[in-house]
Amino acid sequence: MKIIGEIYKIRSYFDDKLQKNVNISFIETDELIKVNGTMIKLLPIISESSSNYKEGEKIELDGEIRFEYIITSKGNRSAAPIPVIRQCLSF
Repeated sequence: MKIIGEIYKIRSYFDDKLQKNVNISFIETDELIKVNGTMIKLLPIISESSSNYKEGEKIELDGEIRFEYIITSKGNRSAAPIPVIRQCLSF
């Protein structure tokens, strides 16, 4: 799926399962995306490598949306799986 949007926020956390730091870039999409009947505007992009992009920068990416648990900004695991892009074909 091709997605165009703007980097809204970037943060990182330590993933206990992978035993390494993981980066999350939240993208505010230009258009609403329908995922399992729900329209979403903010989509997390999870990566094990750091991003060269900055908040506010416009990007275009191609990737697959999957549902995963993520670590919230408070350090807790999300209550339910959320739509994320983990493996981008281009970012």
